[in-house]
Amino acid sequence: MDNLKIARYCPYDLNAGSIYIKLSTSDGITAGAEFKLYKKDSLNYINIWKLKSKDGNPDIVEIDKPLLLLNKHIITWQVLYCSSQIDIYDGIIYIDFIQDENKLKSNIPTEKIVKNVPPCAIKRFDKFTDSLMFIAKN
Repeated sequence: MDNLKIARYCPYDLNAGSIYIKLSTSDGITAGAEFKLYKKDSLNYINIWKLKSKDGNPDIVEIDKPLLLLNKHIITWQVLYCSSQIDIYDGIIYIDFIQDENKLKSNIPTEKIVKNVPPCAIKRFDKFTDSLMFIAKN
């Protein structure tokens, strides 16, 4: 991961509670996501989580690592999505990182506006991947 240039970073508080990943969608969109956590200097992931969301119902999981160790670690995600309603073509997929019930702010938003979404009824989906680096606040 050392040669990888991560444009998105997410500051977090070392003295606060655990960080959680939250996946949710706008109404009419179904999504499943795989999140992988990497050490800053490794190509091998150290944790993996799978989340799913349908019609705005969120899925949340704790990043079960000590906050000090998360500093400069990279999280990647791949999201597969489709429309759960045949007449819904556009929507939003929200990926939030939560600490002490507050959404952490990254320099580049993590929500994704999706267009021309294929319907789940015909067993088709679309996908996207992205990443960010956690940075501990001093």
